[in-house]
Amino acid sequence: MTVGEDAANSAAYYTGADADLLTTEALFKAEKEILMGIAEEESCVIAGRSAFFILNAHPNHLSVLIQAPIEYRIERLMKKQKISWKDAMKTINKVDKMREEYVKNYANTSRYDSRNYDLVINMDGKTEEQVANLILSYID
Repeated sequence: MTVGEDAANSAAYYTGADADLLTTEALFKAEKEILMGIAEEESCVIAGRSAFFILNAHPNHLSVLIQAPIEYRIERLMKKQKISWKDAMKTINKVDKMREEYVKNYANTSRYDSRNYDLVINMDGKTEEQVANLILSYID
């Protein structure tokens, strides 16, 4: 099972009569409960969601930080979403700031602090398959 980062972004864009009911604190508590439940039931891969913090004490936990230079990230987002360089840069800056504030608020650390991870990988010059193989090699 894979749980992705896009779900957190959806809360930022939620509108409607129930918007006040969906607070960031409530979202964090719900995500924490869900992630811990999933990790107890089965093997899973969780992308983001502050899982490095939430599952830190889990016995089969492995935290991996995958980084990439800003140029790589911009090009990837431009291709994926078919947007301009300027829009990609704006989106990356906005999402990075939002995620960093979220982690600092609820995990009391920086998502960029390599001490929070068992393995840190730089994507530059690597394919997604190569990175997946690096992670699998680390596990073996």
